[in-house]
Amino acid sequence: MRDRPYLTFFLVAAVVFLTMTVAGGIAARIIVGGQGAAAAASDQIHDVFAQATGTLFLASPFLALAWLSASLARRVGLAAGLRLFLFGALLLGFLYVSAQFDSERYMARRGWTAAALAIGLLPVKSVPVLLLCAVLAWLGVRKHRAHRT
Repeated sequence: MRDRPYLTFFLVAAVVFLTMTVAGGIAARIIVGGQGAAAAASDQIHDVFAQATGTLFLASPFLALAWLSASLARRVGLAAGLRLFLFGALLLGFLYVSAQFDSERYMARRGWTAAALAIGLLPVKSVPVLLLCAVLAWLGVRKHRAHRT
């Protein structure tokens, strides 16, 4: 993990993204959409893998967070990178899961465009979270450099 922080953080980001997307979607389909657990899981997993381009686009904020965290881990230390990643992943996870629920609510009201945009605009909605994480990473590097001199 210490030798290859970029590979490690990118793999962890992919797992966290898929977990948040699939679990959030299944929960939203069960709670809001009224589907059974098996049908919700089947539909959500199918959607994730059938729409590979869209899934990669949705994963981009998690991959950007992985890059920020790995860069911080390389410059300051693994613990700092992990803290940044966990903080950012919690914020992004909340954003993604709440968007899944919003999308299901729009679908129930036949708001097809709103439902699609609730999910499709997630990378854009993630920009403030990523900017906050970038500022925190910059502050971490700056603090680390101040302590070294």
